[in-house]
Amino acid sequence: MTLHKEELAIHNSPLHRNDVVNRLAKLLMLTKAVRLPLHILDKFKFDLGLPTNYITFLLSDYPDYFQICEHKNPSDGKETLFLELISWKNELAISEMEKRASFSDGVKLKKGLPLRFSMKLPNGFDLEKKVKNWVDTWQDLPYISPYENSFHLGPNSDQAEKWTVAVLHELLWLLVSKKTEGKNVFCLGEYLGFGNRFKKALMHFPGIFYVSNKIRTQTVVLKEAYRKDFLMEKHPLMGMRFRYIHLMNKSEKFRKRDGVPVFRRKRKVMSNADEGEVIKEDDKSVEEIEDLNLLSGLGSNDGFDDEPSKAQAQASWYYPLNNIRSHIGDDRVTKCKSFVYYCQKSYKN
Repeated sequence: MTLHKEELAIHNSPLHRNDVVNRLAKLLMLTKAVRLPLHILDKFKFDLGLPTNYITFLLSDYPDYFQICEHKNPSDGKETLFLELISWKNELAISEMEKRASFSDGVKLKKGLPLRFSMKLPNGFDLEKKVKNWVDTWQDLPYISPYENSFHLGPNSDQAEKWTVAVLHELLWLLVSKKTEGKNVFCLGEYLGFGNRFKKALMHFPGIFYVSNKIRTQTVVLKEAYRKDFLMEKHPLMGMRFRYIHLMNKSEKFRKRDGVPVFRRKRKVMSNADEGEVIKEDDKSVEEIEDLNLLSGLGSNDGFDDEPSKAQAQASWYYPLNNIRSHIGDDRVTKCKSFVYYCQKSYKN
């Protein structure tokens, strides 16, 4: 109950409420019509840091920002409920990349500058000279804000791909965990009109994004947001979620009873990367990040079942999961021990 009260205190704090409202407004501003179907928005509410009942708990206090409206869904033509931003917010139409550049220079950023994305490549991922030259040329292309509509660009052009990467980068940066499930990213990409361009961007730029298939869940992660196994930008909700996991593992008898394995991994070091610089990581870093569900693990599978085994169902730590389901996400809870492993690593602060 104490943790629940502390979490409610976070959601009720003016600082957090303003922060999450701005995150939500910026997400809507990534769309052409500044609105999203509620069923798509619900996929991101956990990662955005929204409360479970965000419509009544939060949005009702911001009638000048948001409204619920009904429109035809472009995919099937059926009437669907949308969350719409009432008016465009110029002060929010600044991406994280632009904010960094403005902060470092101390002057207002000019549009069209060649902002470079931070890239970190694992050891063994050697780029051929011609590929490295292409990446350098690509990095030097003008940076187009994700809050601009650039669908007029040829979809197969390098400039369009850099804009696609900018949209993906900004989307992940808006999330408190700086990561989300791949199906959420692709669902949003389809709605925005990117088609398979999000998938291509993830495949072409492993130095910017991780794509992991651990615990039978494809996860897309913004690579620069992590150092070692820690989030660089700590958020109160991330610390709170880790405390829920710590509560589940609090007693040694819970972890050892009925032969349920304890998931502990030794932390190793991941190297840093300067802005726009390509950095290689040693083998230990690659192993560590793969263990943390952060690095590309295409084709890998931990063999976890969606339903609990008999031993898991009898274990004393399994039942408390239902009591905190609303706080740590229903989808993750159903994965039982794999969820414990997932969170105790990536939510650590």
